[in-house]
Amino acid sequence: MLKQSKKIIWSSVFLITVIIIVLNVYIQNDNRVNIITAVLGSIIASIVISFFYNEELHSSLSLYNKIGLNEYYDNFEVIQDKIRSKISKAKEVDIYVIYASTFFSSSTLAIKNILSQRDSKLRIFLYDEQNLFLQAYGNQWGIKNNDTKYDLEGLKKLINQVKTELVNIYNEIEESKRGKLEIYEILDAPVSHSFYKIDSELFYVPSKNTKFKSFKLPVFMFKDTKNEKCMFSKIESEINTMINNNELKQVF
Repeated sequence: MLKQSKKIIWSSVFLITVIIIVLNVYIQNDNRVNIITAVLGSIIASIVISFFYNEELHSSLSLYNKIGLNEYYDNFEVIQDKIRSKISKAKEVDIYVIYASTFFSSSTLAIKNILSQRDSKLRIFLYDEQNLFLQAYGNQWGIKNNDTKYDLEGLKKLINQVKTELVNIYNEIEESKRGKLEIYEILDAPVSHSFYKIDSELFYVPSKNTKFKSFKLPVFMFKDTKNEKCMFSKIESEINTMINNNELKQVF
């Protein structure tokens, strides 16, 4: 289709150019001819500009389609409700975070909804207390800000709080009606991003570098394009690799 469109465009440009040449060679010093050739020249310019614009647009769209990028949000806060809503109706969800206690504490209903479906699966990936990078985050967010809630011991407390809340929600659901909950600990790896993989969608959140917790992070939403090179597939492949290589430890 694209090749056919290119042929039509360049055939049109060639035909108009020939008409202009013929008019100027055989009919000279005629104001009407001058006006016609000027108009035809403008048409050629418009066609050429439009062609290159569409080429650039097509190239950009091809890149977005290749990686599966579908949406962008400049603030994680504004997208949380949408993520919760999708979790409530999902069949398979992976959540990969350091602890995300605020998100989990306000997502009880969504978590209960997905775990109340027998064929559902919810996997949560949290920092292991012995992960050496946890100390660095404790220094960055807690000690530098003089906030014990986010120092090393504070972070350990938040992680355990999330685990306990998740298990409690799971245990509240009648066994015959509930889906599958899996909780993993991230043993050695730094968390350079967080993500919420919900069925065929991936909400990807890059980690911040600033010590200030008030900084609002952006969110990229990727679709599963069924291409192994798309972002969704890359994240899925990495998680599976980490599980297979014992970089993640299942604790529930």
